[in-house]
Amino acid sequence: MDGIDIRRRLYRTDEIAGYHGWEHLKQVWRVEQDRRKQNGAVETTERLFLTSLHRGRLTPEQILRVIRGHWGIENDCFGSLDLQWDEDSRPWCTKGGALEVLGLLRIMAYNLLQVARKRHLRRRLADGRLAPAAAWRRIFEWVRQALVLPGTLTPSLAAS
Repeated sequence: MDGIDIRRRLYRTDEIAGYHGWEHLKQVWRVEQDRRKQNGAVETTERLFLTSLHRGRLTPEQILRVIRGHWGIENDCFGSLDLQWDEDSRPWCTKGGALEVLGLLRIMAYNLLQVARKRHLRRRLADGRLAPAAAWRRIFEWVRQALVLPGTLTPSLAAS
């Protein structure tokens, strides 16, 4: 990670509640993040979040955990589906209900593999902690090996 010091500031307001007929809108959260890099430069980002939660429902610490969890899902799940599973590069099918069915099958496969990747396919280090999760390429190779019966592939397919 290139940041050596990260500081977050949370601002929230409920003055916008119900804005423009959005009855479910209760608060806006603004998070400013300063990241001091190793070269001393400070990079500041600002993000806004809309919520239907009433003020006082979460502490500031809980709000920041919710936001971090959101980005964890965004980066881990959607980033993996896009970058590792190559989901956004082309439609996998286009006929009838196949797109919806295949999408559901893919998200189920992703969830199963992610549980295996994050929980069950990690070795324990000497100090008892879990080793980092395996790279998706390695998981895909393990799945391919599990699905292919020995001797069933032609030499040209086995090499790919």
